[in-house]
Amino acid sequence: MERIRKIISNMDKTRKNYVVFDCDETIIKGDVERLTLKYQLEFEEFRIGLDEMKNRLKKYDKFKDKIENLNIKRDFSSLVNEIYREYRDDITGFLLSYYTEDEVYNLTKKAITYYKEDFSKREYIEKLFNLFKENNIEIYICSASIIYEVYVAADLYNLKRENVLACNNKLMEDNILSGYECGLITRGIGKVDAIKSLGYGYPPLLIAGDSDGDYQMLRSFDIEYGMIINPRKNTKVFDLVDNIKYFSHII
Repeated sequence: MERIRKIISNMDKTRKNYVVFDCDETIIKGDVERLTLKYQLEFEEFRIGLDEMKNRLKKYDKFKDKIENLNIKRDFSSLVNEIYREYRDDITGFLLSYYTEDEVYNLTKKAITYYKEDFSKREYIEKLFNLFKENNIEIYICSASIIYEVYVAADLYNLKRENVLACNNKLMEDNILSGYECGLITRGIGKVDAIKSLGYGYPPLLIAGDSDGDYQMLRSFDIEYGMIINPRKNTKVFDLVDNIKYFSHII
């Protein structure tokens, strides 16, 4: 915390300062998107039919046999990982088709309550955010997870929802989710674009992340400080740690 206090004391107070944090495994222990998916599959809380799901997945021809014999409850989670590795497409949102935004939010709340051993708020982060607020520093969350799920984590810290930058889902009639991503995709370089879209014209005071999904936003700005939470060996973000510009914090 003393390092953060020093960063704040040395910041340029003639301009509005802001910080950007990843969500999953950074401001929280756990992953809101993964836990929501796990909950949906375990309790069969999804509304998309099997035929429609197969139709959406048929373009991923490397997994043709698995898709033809698809059992959503049994196979969808592994397909999410396999399709992302092969095609860099995140199909997680397909399982949210025909839900409203509020229903997705409530699904995530159910999931983090049910899997309470796999999810928790971080006391250190709460203290950090309170310190930023006391010093009029704007806090943004930039996550590759679905925005209505990230709201659950943001609400734990009383953060502004308009300061959540995350993946959106295209709406159909009656504000029902289509399952398809739309707008700015806050994944990889998309996180960089999202931060630029804030319009400050200068880099954040601090960027914090935990994994290689945060590497580009940590490296693409002329930031003074990058905070890496619980960095894992054999990752690009682990190799960033130099304890000068980039420092690690173990929670």
